[in-house]
Amino acid sequence: MLPIELDHEKGHAWTFAGGRINQTLRYIFALEGGFKVIPDNVQLRMEGDTVTLPRVHKVIDRMRQPGFWSDRTVWDSIIAALPEYRLSKFQRALPPQFSEEMVRDYLLDIKGTQRMIDTV
Repeated sequence: MLPIELDHEKGHAWTFAGGRINQTLRYIFALEGGFKVIPDNVQLRMEGDTVTLPRVHKVIDRMRQPGFWSDRTVWDSIIAALPEYRLSKFQRALPPQFSEEMVRDYLLDIKGTQRMIDTV
């Protein structure tokens, strides 16, 4: 189980997974849980009045569902949440599949996140 520490409207998920995996988790917890998430290399700090242990576990269970990581709605939401020019000033000129590939390969770590989620 992922070590999670909860305070009043705040939570810490201690992943020790590194920046790219925690960045991936950041977007998923924000999208699926509605939390404000601040990642670093060892943890996710989650804030908001909806941060509860059952809700965090619900998001983790959602990530374990078959097809979650290839769901077009999930990817469209992640891409939309990224700041402009996050990876390249030319990213907006790329066809959508190449822009998504840049995000998957350079900003996020989908396979590493899946492996981590499957082991917690």
